[in-house]
Amino acid sequence: MGFGAIRSILRPLSRTLASRVASSCSSPPFPAAKPLLCSFFGGSRLPWIPVANHFHSLSLTDTRLPKRRPMTHPKKKRFKLKPPGPYAYVQYTPGEPIASNNPNEGSVKRRNAKKRIGQRRAFILSEKKKRQALVQEAKRKKRIKEVERKMAKVARERAWEERLAELQRLEEEKKKSIIMAREVREQRIKTNGIWLNVAEKGDNGGPLVLLLHGFPETWFSWRHQIDFLSSHGYHVVAPDLRGYADSDSPPSHESYTVSHLVADVIGWSLCLFRPDLVKGFISLSVPYFPRHPNLKPLEFFKSFGDGLYISQFQKPGRAEAAFAKHDILTVIKKFLLTTRTDYLVAPPDTEIINDLEIPSTIPDWITDDELQVYADKFQKSGFTGPLNYYRAMDLNWEIMAPWQDSKIVVPTMFIFGDKDNGNEGEHGKMQYVKGEMFKSLVPNLEIIVIEDGHHYIQQEKSKRVSEEMLSFFNKLGNTSE
Repeated sequence: MGFGAIRSILRPLSRTLASRVASSCSSPPFPAAKPLLCSFFGGSRLPWIPVANHFHSLSLTDTRLPKRRPMTHPKKKRFKLKPPGPYAYVQYTPGEPIASNNPNEGSVKRRNAKKRIGQRRAFILSEKKKRQALVQEAKRKKRIKEVERKMAKVARERAWEERLAELQRLEEEKKKSIIMAREVREQRIKTNGIWLNVAEKGDNGGPLVLLLHGFPETWFSWRHQIDFLSSHGYHVVAPDLRGYADSDSPPSHESYTVSHLVADVIGWSLCLFRPDLVKGFISLSVPYFPRHPNLKPLEFFKSFGDGLYISQFQKPGRAEAAFAKHDILTVIKKFLLTTRTDYLVAPPDTEIINDLEIPSTIPDWITDDELQVYADKFQKSGFTGPLNYYRAMDLNWEIMAPWQDSKIVVPTMFIFGDKDNGNEGEHGKMQYVKGEMFKSLVPNLEIIVIEDGHHYIQQEKSKRVSEEMLSFFNKLGNTSE
């Protein structure tokens, strides 16, 4: 029997005996025992011993009374409940001594449990912060997108307003150019056995500027420069060349040699034959090529194949028949609006006019009404006269023999676009113009390359070309030559 069992038996018995002794101390039969017993227990009352009455009596099995301990006797912890070793109270690392001044709360197991709980709480907190950060980032991106959408809307509206204003300005300039073109004086002049239609504007006493167009154009292609230069005091003259528009068009290609054209007036050849009549020369898009001593032009062009436009223009009637399959306005659009940078070579068994494409939208530098002006002129004159220039190339090569290795000595400016046809390739126009050969043939040369410019540069970049021309003329000096 253990100590706890003996205590549970003795405690109720002692309480019963004590209560009976107390009752006997208060009864008359024992008058002399009361002071002795009370003094033995420390007074007349025993506050911590309950007194039994007739309603309930204490027994050995009674457990209803509270088992209170007097405050003067606090309960002591048993030594055997303490952990057996110091590892239960301090941090311990295997292989290292335990510091006596480094206590810790709880056992190793409890510390590990606390550590896991802390890690779990830290993980939950970090995940919460991550989610909050993701939500904040999503809200920030959403706000940024909303601001960007608003800014894009404002930018589109502003760009549309600017574009609309630009279109209105261009439309006004085009209307103005058409009105100015109507103010140009036109007359037919008899020269070299034919009649040439000549447009002119400006003071007759001002310096003379002669503007010569190319294929397939008329004097109308210089409308911007005519108005600009005439407003700066120049007398501007722009003829329809032989075979074009309102000028006479001899049927034979033998009437289109350089000997005929110089008599009419034509660019590089005029500078070569009569430099005394030319104070300065500006060429657009077509540079000066030297005469090969042995190889005729058409033999050289055969290396490009039959698809080259110049080769297809040689046989009389071939190009005219291909052009006739399209309306005149379509033919004009295909040539004037092309943005190709090759030498205009069509695939085998394909005519160049069928290979050229019309852009989906008309560019800003020209209008449908202006294109119709060209169409009306070529509807009247046809294309045979302009094509005869290409058919007379070999004849010109023979005529130019006395001027073999001759140079252009007059001051010259060459203007062309960086996207002109024939620019691309190792042997393209761009490489030739920037090379030494061209500069050696034209010693007094100034080259202007216009960004995003194509072949018909005086119309596409009219303002830039007009300003460059005026700058060149100002360098030469305003004389009557």
